[in-house]
Amino acid sequence: MFRYGVWFCVCLWLLSSGCFLLDPNEPCTRITKGTTATGDPIIGLSFCQAEGRCEMVEGECKPTSDKHCRASELCKEGLCSLQNGVCALIDKQDCLRSGNCKTLGHCTLDGGKCVVTTQKECEGAEICTASGQCHFQDGTCIANSEASCEASTMCKEQGKCTLQDEKCVIGSDDDCVKTEGCKLYGLCSHEAGACIAAKEADCLGAEACTQGGYCTVRDKACFVGGEADCLRTTACKTHGACSYLSSTSQCAFDSNCRQAPACTVFGKCIFQVDKCVATNALDCRAAQICKTKGLCGFGGGACVAISESDCRLSSECQSLGRCNLSSGECVE
Repeated sequence: MFRYGVWFCVCLWLLSSGCFLLDPNEPCTRITKGTTATGDPIIGLSFCQAEGRCEMVEGECKPTSDKHCRASELCKEGLCSLQNGVCALIDKQDCLRSGNCKTLGHCTLDGGKCVVTTQKECEGAEICTASGQCHFQDGTCIANSEASCEASTMCKEQGKCTLQDEKCVIGSDDDCVKTEGCKLYGLCSHEAGACIAAKEADCLGAEACTQGGYCTVRDKACFVGGEADCLRTTACKTHGACSYLSSTSQCAFDSNCRQAPACTVFGKCIFQVDKCVATNALDCRAAQICKTKGLCGFGGGACVAISESDCRLSSECQSLGRCNLSSGECVE
């Protein structure tokens, strides 16, 4: 009649015929909510991904090569080689190629399992660089020094910089202050094992405040609290994004650019599309940038220096010696 995996034509009475290809391994590679051969649930994985059972053999999904096993979840624990129709742990090389060797230091075959047995295995594992668990003790990798905690990725990202009970944990506000989360989002205070925003100073010192107006602390995080927060931002000063949009709790562009620092400082007084821009010499000459930098004329969509006299009258001529006109700027 027909075979899987080959082209064939199906002719139906009074209907047009067509040619198509069936994939015999599709049930093995399709994402399923079934169970593995051991009865464990498979959620979001195919039989191929979970157990290396990638090919249909006599109506059943089975592994047919080492390649299938080594690409499967089973290889994380060292079951990386094909043996008697299943993925199995057969020698020390399987431990070395296992996922748990790389992540947990389980690189030595002992008693039919891959385990960690040396200090070197702990130090070479991801658990050392990620979690500070670099010291071998009683068959596992543990954290045993403040130095290993402070050097870990979790210290930088989550504030887990303090040694406690052979693990790295968040010990104080000082640990949170070391994190990118503090610098970027104001998560600088310690509470119940996590870094949070607890006071206004946490938010006011964060990049999210100066860039997006997230300057008000609420519910352990930083939010845009109103127009006062928007007025603090660089986007307000340079582009006129000074208005508070309550529907989204974000800072937005105000079509009345003349009220924004973007106009008074940089001469960007006209709203176009989604931002304030400079469009004429009158606005440039009235702006602070004319007095400080001599950029009193308009050209190329921006305020520029157009005369030696403007440069000589600028404050930067007096303080920095930038008194000469060159390519639209005042220079030394």
